[in-house]
Amino acid sequence: MIANYPDFENKDGLKTYNFWKTKPSKHFPDGYLFRHFDHFRIPDDIDDTALVYLTSAQKKEEVIWLKDKLKNHANQPNSRKSIKNIFAHYEHLQVYSTWFGKNMPIEFDVCALCNLMYLILKQDLPLNQHDEDTFVFLASVIEKDEFVNFPFQVAHNYGTTPLIIYHYARLMGNFKIPILEKQRSKIIETAKKLLLKENNKLNQIILETSLMRLDNNLFINPQSSILIPHSSTFSYFFAGLLSAYENPVARFLAPFRFFHIHWECEPHNLCLIAENLALREKNTTFE
Repeated sequence: MIANYPDFENKDGLKTYNFWKTKPSKHFPDGYLFRHFDHFRIPDDIDDTALVYLTSAQKKEEVIWLKDKLKNHANQPNSRKSIKNIFAHYEHLQVYSTWFGKNMPIEFDVCALCNLMYLILKQDLPLNQHDEDTFVFLASVIEKDEFVNFPFQVAHNYGTTPLIIYHYARLMGNFKIPILEKQRSKIIETAKKLLLKENNKLNQIILETSLMRLDNNLFINPQSSILIPHSSTFSYFFAGLLSAYENPVARFLAPFRFFHIHWECEPHNLCLIAENLALREKNTTFE
């Protein structure tokens, strides 16, 4: 996996990363239409970049460089670079945007932000106003139940409550963040309730994994999930074709599944199962 990272590095050699191969761009490589138009070539993003940095050896100065670059792609209230496609009560926050592209609209995605803040905390970098506002946003999404009632609006690229909980759990399972600690019990109780009525096996697995990360003393019934190698109804990630647009009509249509491209990856599903099994082994006492 790591050996392939250079293929996704910024086309100009900067240490940011893209969802598609960049040199040359191979956006939508299996598509019949989108791959022929530069309009559908997306910029580098904080999500892929954070995950690459977290899973490969990066020099400290490279992480510091990234932290400085992030400021240029954060929400700037009351300016041309201000967010338009989020709830009005967040428009004043200087939260990091998903995209590095200079012409891309500002977008907040709680899952991508959890990955980014994991990197920043792991590197023990000084926190600035953007970091603090990002934590305020992450905490408020839980407090206001938006991660349950409006999952697409707060996570345009993941869009389901189980996946949002899973990303929060990775961050909160490794770091004690005061403003998020106030929401720990709420997200745990929400995950428990969802698990009782969830029918999708892989969603069950990531909810169990989340609960074990959020509470080391939590017991998981060893028979609670039938571990399966693949689920044709599970998508870990999707592209919302209209989610970045600021046009009101596009914003209205963006949540509809017809405008989403869902990706499935059997090896990644197996990794999610392996992660669950590893945590079960760690939490050896079951009820």
